[in-house]
Amino acid sequence: MKAAWEREPMSRLRTFLINEGLWSEAEEAAWKEECGKRVDEEVNAYLETKVQPVEAMFDYLYAELPADYEAQRADAIKWEGR
Repeated sequence: MKAAWEREPMSRLRTFLINEGLWSEAEEAAWKEECGKRVDEEVNAYLETKVQPVEAMFDYLYAELPADYEAQRADAIKWEGR
């Protein structure tokens, strides 16, 4: 397992970039912090998104709903109202 990690491409690339002076621990820490902030922003945007009605998964999946799914759509609407 240890030998496999030594050949892991991303780890090797990171080591190479640091050894060549093209990347640093400080840059990586700042990058990770920025990525974390961006992820948090997107998660919060998703969580603030209005809940869609159950039929939306049928209405926006196909340009024209296949006949086989019409009964499923009706059942989904009925069950959502429980």
